[in-house]
Amino acid sequence: MRINRFLARAGVASRRKAEELVKKGSVFVNGEKITNLATEIDPDKDEVVLNGNRLNLPELKYYLLNKPKGYMTTRSDPHAKRTIYELLPPDTTLFSVGRLDKDTTGLIAITNDGDFAQNMIHPSKKIEKEYLVTTKSPLTDSQLKTLSGNITLSDGPVKAKQIKKITNNKLRLVIDVGRNRIVRRMIKAVGNEVRELERVRIGSLKLDVPLSKYRKLSDNEVWEYLK
Repeated sequence: MRINRFLARAGVASRRKAEELVKKGSVFVNGEKITNLATEIDPDKDEVVLNGNRLNLPELKYYLLNKPKGYMTTRSDPHAKRTIYELLPPDTTLFSVGRLDKDTTGLIAITNDGDFAQNMIHPSKKIEKEYLVTTKSPLTDSQLKTLSGNITLSDGPVKAKQIKKITNNKLRLVIDVGRNRIVRRMIKAVGNEVRELERVRIGSLKLDVPLSKYRKLSDNEVWEYLK
């Protein structure tokens, strides 16, 4: 494992900040100062010290949370009245894999493993996300047809992988891209508006816990995104 990745995993800094610490000579491996960013270490054998403190990697954790409405998924927003971290075990190393806006409910993965998170959200992986969408007005045949084709948004075109009408105002929508408020913008682009939005699946992970509750991911569920 490269030293900057180790430092980031240990929670002391981002990878970029970790590189600065290495360049400054603040990091020692097995008693020797290192300044080479390409330094490889074995977390199980090597001793890494920063500012006189020995660093250890935290236990990797993986959760599935059913996010309720009104909760933010970021720790850093000073205007957030409630965050999802109030619903999870106290652990400052945890972060959400991607985001759901305040008014969207449903499945969100939580972890402290950057590799796991990157594999879930990287555009090249094209991981499917499935949503239940309730619209303000009844969905017309024209709107459904447009959703099934290419829709041009401000940040590029998007196309739903699957669409299934459930009622006049409700549909099941599957996409394989992850952009800010993309489902809401897709619905707005066809002349309608989202009233309720729930994410019920990400890849092979399905929403199977009550609202505001969470569970640990199984080893098989985790491994699916670490292959």
